[in-house]
Amino acid sequence: MRPIRRPVLLFVPVLLLPVLMAIGATAALAQATGPGTADDALVVITGRVEIPAGDRVGDVIVVDGDVTVEGTVSGDLFVVNGDVTISGTVEGTATVVNGDVVVSDGATIQGDLTTGSTASVAPGATIGGEQRRVDFDFVFGRAAIVGAILTWIAVAVSMLVLGILFLAFAPRAAEAIATTAVTKIGPTIGWGFAMFFGIPIAAGLAIVTLVGIPLGVAVLLAMALVYAFAGMAAAYAVGRALVKPPTSRFVSYLAGWAILAGATLVPFLGGLVWIAAIVYGLGAITVSAWNARRGSVEVASAAALPPPPTS
Repeated sequence: MRPIRRPVLLFVPVLLLPVLMAIGATAALAQATGPGTADDALVVITGRVEIPAGDRVGDVIVVDGDVTVEGTVSGDLFVVNGDVTISGTVEGTATVVNGDVVVSDGATIQGDLTTGSTASVAPGATIGGEQRRVDFDFVFGRAAIVGAILTWIAVAVSMLVLGILFLAFAPRAAEAIATTAVTKIGPTIGWGFAMFFGIPIAAGLAIVTLVGIPLGVAVLLAMALVYAFAGMAAAYAVGRALVKPPTSRFVSYLAGWAILAGATLVPFLGGLVWIAAIVYGLGAITVSAWNARRGSVEVASAAALPPPPTS
């Protein structure tokens, strides 16, 4: 008798291999406090930037830090979350988001000055372009809303397509996952949490070891697909529990998908629902895969035994 092979076993490497790797990704924050003397661009993630008198740099971009310009910025000045003091020259535009701006007497900004708060401009300062104040909170708020909607649509559609394809090509695996999610709740939740935290932790450790950087990066990039598949598994488990056979499994999945997609639209609660779905789906997939493998081993062992003696 041939060993039982269930399609769900195909997902064992995707979910378990990262756990065998290594934790925590490290992110280096670039800092700069001294400009150069050429027209090189200066990009700072976090840290104070000072451009002394007589020094000249190109474009200046600072994400988090105060900026003092006593020398010359030959390009544009763009600062987010930092106070800016200009007593020198900015040959391009100056844009400051979330920070106080002081343009001292004798300072020159040849382009536009755009700020999120009211800038303090001395009477002797020169602004060649337009000086305007923009409500960046409103602009970024609308952008965040639009981005959230587009993200929700992308995730929901991806889950819908992924679920339909999975049900079409691996119906037995889908049924095994749904059954496991209902009958083995404890192991499903436990393994779900282990996988939810274990995958990124292991990928981070792989990156830290340097040798495993390609594998760690690949796992991190694949996490979106893994989590989408887990959400799909949870949606089908919920749908199958509500819409039982002999109703089409596709109808069951659509019901579960609609419930999960609708729940994720609720502010704050939606994020918790999505995390819970990923955890539960990961657990159901892991336990189902383990049960399938154990069943294959047991059947293979039984097939290897000699037949019982006949009298």
